[in-house]
Amino acid sequence: MNDVRNLHNIDEVLVELNQRCTISAKSIQIVLIGGCSRSGKSTLAQELAEKCTYAGIPCQIMNIDSWLVSVDKRKPFSTVIERFDMVAVNLAVERIVKGQIVTPPVYNPITRRQIPGIGNDPISITSGILIIDGVITLADENLVKKSDFRIFVKISEYKRLRRLIDFYGRIKKIPREEYKKIIREREKEEVPLIKESSTRADVIFEW
Repeated sequence: MNDVRNLHNIDEVLVELNQRCTISAKSIQIVLIGGCSRSGKSTLAQELAEKCTYAGIPCQIMNIDSWLVSVDKRKPFSTVIERFDMVAVNLAVERIVKGQIVTPPVYNPITRRQIPGIGNDPISITSGILIIDGVITLADENLVKKSDFRIFVKISEYKRLRRLIDFYGRIKKIPREEYKKIIREREKEEVPLIKESSTRADVIFEW
């Protein structure tokens, strides 16, 4: 994308959003938030949604982690894009834009499996902003084509890696040697692709 700006606070993001999106009572504008794992995408999505709501702009968040494929159903050596059911993600976006209600599935990050028969809070919006948050939002060509505003989130490499270690070790309770292997593999396969997707962003937000 041309004229990529580097931003450091949420109010600057809101200004850019208002400049790039046509907010009306008859349309839904799609905002993509992408970036590496544990970079603060969901935090930014939540803060932006709160700002929009306070400004009187209807806003819903769609986190595509809900559409992660269960670990037992993934291909061996699957790529980061293959770990998501992107056909279902894009279908869900199309349904939401048409005014339909979508209930995202539930993915348990501890067991790394979908929970059958259980759904998250429904997403329903007829106008305003739909924020789509996820590692590969900017790497998926179909989502990029549908979007009106694209944000890539960055954090220092030190903080990102510390957060990954905390996530795998303390939250997911994976043994140290195992999570070190996972992180090494993801740094080799996933991170370069996600960082390259920043070229599709309108703005880069750095915490």
